Amino acid sequence: MNASVNERKEHMKNTDDKIIHTPSKSESIHDEKQELPIKEKQNFNNSNRKGKRYDDFFEMSTSLAALTPEEILEALNTKDPFEMRSFSQKLKEKEVELDRKLTLDEIKQLFPCPVDRISLPDKRDHTKAEIFRKEIKSVIHNEPIANDTGSFIFFQHLRKAGGTHFCSVANQNLPREVVPRYYCMPDRMWHSSQHPNHSGAGYMTHYTNEEIITNMKNRGFRIAGNEWDPFRKDFLELPALLITSFRSPMDRAVSQFRFECLEHRGCHIDTIEEYWKRRGELVNVYTWTFSNRRSGRAMLEQRKKVIKERVETLQIAIDTLSQFHLVLFIDWLYYSTAMIQEVMGFEKIDEDELTNVVRPHIHQAPERNEAEKTKYDAKSYLSEEMYASMNHDLALDEILTDIAKRLFLERLVCEI
Repeated sequence: MNASVNERKEHMKNTDDKIIHTPSKSESIHDEKQELPIKEKQNFNNSNRKGKRYDDFFEMSTSLAALTPEEILEALNTKDPFEMRSFSQKLKEKEVELDRKLTLDEIKQLFPCPVDRISLPDKRDHTKAEIFRKEIKSVIHNEPIANDTGSFIFFQHLRKAGGTHFCSVANQNLPREVVPRYYCMPDRMWHSSQHPNHSGAGYMTHYTNEEIITNMKNRGFRIAGNEWDPFRKDFLELPALLITSFRSPMDRAVSQFRFECLEHRGCHIDTIEEYWKRRGELVNVYTWTFSNRRSGRAMLEQRKKVIKERVETLQIAIDTLSQFHLVLFIDWLYYSTAMIQEVMGFEKIDEDELTNVVRPHIHQAPERNEAEKTKYDAKSYLSEEMYASMNHDLALDEILTDIAKRLFLERLVCEI
């Protein structure tokens, strides 16, 4: 039975009350329960205001998930509860004005370390990160490792969201023998006890954790890309540094269509309208990836049972994502250099290449800029009707992407 009109109005009112707004720049963090590191404390003045934390953002996000896709998108676009849409616009305008990338201090002027922090308390396992950096340093310098745990990077590869470039960064920094040759996916020749007839690469969910650990150690690999399978919850128990990279859900979907169909990589569909109609598994693919639960069009219905399942699915995805050591956003990869170096222990980052790939509006003539926009920007590429249809189908992913962007930005400007 569909939710009644009165129930929907009441939920919308409650959701509006939960939307988190940006505090003024003069406000600062004060949280009796969360002891901040000394480095963080130095960034703030004393204040009596207690900032909102992960649980508050979590509650707000799942309240949004109970709405219809149209209501979700309206809330994100008009209220901007995560503040990422307004920040993205300000960042791009400033980059165009200066015709260069911004410094960290300039970014902090646009988005100072906020009082309200989705990144607190920090849910990442820092012990695993420290072990990885210690072991990978020895690997890079060809030094013996005492009590080697076989720690490795688990890269959850979201298609057309910067995964190939991330693998290139790994190849630049790690010895060849520890990086799987096939796009950082190690399982091309593995055997799965649960799926004995399986073959391929980038299907880590086909293997038990024990099989993953054993295979990685036996072959000496230090990075495992998981491109085709969702992230299984028990992967959190692996001796691994967890990393992923996001992209605008709409831009990513258009890019995948262009890559597969217009470049004739096994796809024989000429129009994105037909492509999207047939590829139901791409509906809210981010949410499926990090929840390991179905998230197709049926999940967008407004029946009470479906709403409950949809909310729970997004909750799992948010909880999983918050535990990733490094959450990147392809449009802001240029600003991730220091974070990649600090979290992963890498040193060789080609910043110029990052600028050329992900910030094409910098150092480009207006006519080329317009061509790039038409090629990569979903709003320019799609008809108004098709854009609305696809955006409707990706409403949950829009929530999760705003969360991913906020996690990245908070960790950047608050230097954690």
